[in-house]
Amino acid sequence: MRWTLRVLALVSVVVYGLSLLLDASLYPKNPCPLGFLFKLYLVFVGVLGIPPTLIGSVLAASLAVMRRQWGWLAGLLVASSAGVAFLYGAALDHPPQVVRAPLTALSSAFDHVLGLTTCGSQSSQYVQAAVITCVLLVAPLMLLSYSFSRASSVTTGSLPAAPGRTLSR
Repeated sequence: MRWTLRVLALVSVVVYGLSLLLDASLYPKNPCPLGFLFKLYLVFVGVLGIPPTLIGSVLAASLAVMRRQWGWLAGLLVASSAGVAFLYGAALDHPPQVVRAPLTALSSAFDHVLGLTTCGSQSSQYVQAAVITCVLLVAPLMLLSYSFSRASSVTTGSLPAAPGRTLSR
């Protein structure tokens, strides 16, 4: 089960890593692509990256529930659902303020720190895609950390029984 979690998490991390490399390689050629390209990119990253993360998170959540590890369960659920909601919100024609505010803030921070050019009054679509990818990376990294933690390897049946205490009179 741990290996399955690791493989699913690593697949998502590789997809998101490749998408960041794609952003970095395409940005110098044309920093201001068409909006359609950005939507297509979001669909591509979502279709390839989200399902392994969600499947792995469901497996990890079932393990966490069986072992009563509520902290891990809450972290996995929050990271997975936030990533999916953020991706969905960013793909809309008019993203809600909950998505637009962090997207704008992180994009302008990337632009400022890296000295990137902006497209009109907003950040480049590639910078916005990199920001979304960074947000989506939280769930597979959480899943990967759970798969490497001792919590995922302890089985409920292999725990040693507590030694019985005998009372002397």
